[in-house]
Amino acid sequence: MSDRPVILITGTSKGIGKYLSHYYASYGYDVIGCSRGKIDFKIENYRHFYLDISDENQLKEMFKAVKIEYGRLDALINNAGLTSTNYAMLLNADHIKSVYATNVIGTMLASREAIKIMKKKVWANTEYFEHSCSAYDSWDNSL
Repeated sequence: MSDRPVILITGTSKGIGKYLSHYYASYGYDVIGCSRGKIDFKIENYRHFYLDISDENQLKEMFKAVKIEYGRLDALINNAGLTSTNYAMLLNADHIKSVYATNVIGTMLASREAIKIMKKKVWANTEYFEHSCSAYDSWDNSL
C-alpha cells in the first residue's frame, strides 16, 4: 500500500474515463478503472478491472480487491454510462433496461460499495460525508 491518493473511475475504456485515468495518474494518484471493453493504454499506477458495472457480484469483488490491495479509497467518479443514438420511439425494452441498469443501478451500486470503504476514513471536514453515510445506513440492506 502506498501513501498516494486512491481514485476509482468507472467506464475507463475510452472517452472521458480514459482521459480522467491519465489525468489523475499524472498527478500521482493510484487509479483504479473498470469497463466492459478492453483498454488500449498502459499507465503507471493504474489497475484495471473488466466487469459489467450493473453486475452486483462483479462490482463487490472489485471493491473487495480495492480494499485488500489499497486499504482505502479516496474518491469515486461514476463515469460509466450508456446512451442511444436512436429516437425513443425506436428503442426496444431490452435496450432501455440495459441503459437503466448501467446508468442508474450501476451508479448506485458503485456508490454504495465506495461508501463502505470511504466511511472508515477520517476526514478534515466530515459534515457532508457523514450525511451521505447516514443516508446509506438507512437504506434497505437487501439491495
